[in-house]
Amino acid sequence: LLVYVSISVYENTRPVALGYAVINSPKPGYINKDVFDEYMECYNFTNGYQITSATDIQMSMKQYNELYEQGNIDNNTDYSQFPLLCWNGYYDIIITDKAGLEYCSSESVIEPLDIALSDDIYSIVYTDFAKDITTAPNYNDDYVDYAINVSNNEFIKNLNVGYDEVYICFPSSVSAESDIRERNIGNRRRILKLIFNLDIEI
Repeated sequence: LLVYVSISVYENTRPVALGYAVINSPKPGYINKDVFDEYMECYNFTNGYQITSATDIQMSMKQYNELYEQGNIDNNTDYSQFPLLCWNGYYDIIITDKAGLEYCSSESVIEPLDIALSDDIYSIVYTDFAKDITTAPNYNDDYVDYAINVSNNEFIKNLNVGYDEVYICFPSSVSAESDIRERNIGNRRRILKLIFNLDIEI
């Protein structure tokens, strides 16, 4: 028991190489998490680092409204806990379908691309991937650039999230401490460099 507890504590306290969430996968158990082995190898992360993930999140405005009307919204951990984890910097990226994207944008769980991306990545995205930039409604119901359509990206295809239209967006870590926010930015740069083969410095 002591050995198990010691190992568990060690596993959960290692620095985070990447934190990601997948929203609305119809078969979370079939998601190919092994694709992130390439990420760990590419940046020479050792066993001293961990990848944190959530692949069974289910969210949409339709479901949220139904649960709210039933008075069950506080009993659903996806809606009560996931946004808090995002705001506190637990995740670096979110991979989602359109329904999940629109919920997250409407509820300020994610931030617009001009805030989420550093200047050099923002410039590349708006030059080389302009057709993939995707808008979604913010809390005022104004449509803002929140995501990148990665449906045809090879890395994302290999991830096997279970739907055809796939988007990457970025959590709004408004409540995170500065060092965690810096970690979010660094990890975000690394994963985007790998996924899109970007010519940027890390």
